[in-house]
Amino acid sequence: MSFEEAELLRLRAEAFLRNAERLYAEGEYDLAAFGVEQYCQLMLKYKLLLKTGAYPRMHSLIRLVRELAKAAEGIKEVADEAKRTGERKVVLISFSGHGLLDMANFADVLGFTKG
Repeated sequence: MSFEEAELLRLRAEAFLRNAERLYAEGEYDLAAFGVEQYCQLMLKYKLLLKTGAYPRMHSLIRLVRELAKAAEGIKEVADEAKRTGERKVVLISFSGHGLLDMANFADVLGFTKG
């Protein structure tokens, strides 16, 4: 594992989140949702890299969470660690069958990532 690679993942994740917040404020909800999804992917990969020294080259949030849960011996430990260290929390976004995010929930997601 490269410290530089891990730091780059974290910095890119935070940039996607900042951009998502700006886009949400401008009413660009679909692009903001994309930014939050990218934030989640990169933060999951960042945590996997820290825990295991590697991360899978995939984009599925569910598969990434499963990999992290295996590495962390359960997702509860990951959540407890994030709460204890004050790190931003990785969140999953629920999309409807059409791939659209419920905007009331999206505001909650943005607030939740501020942790």
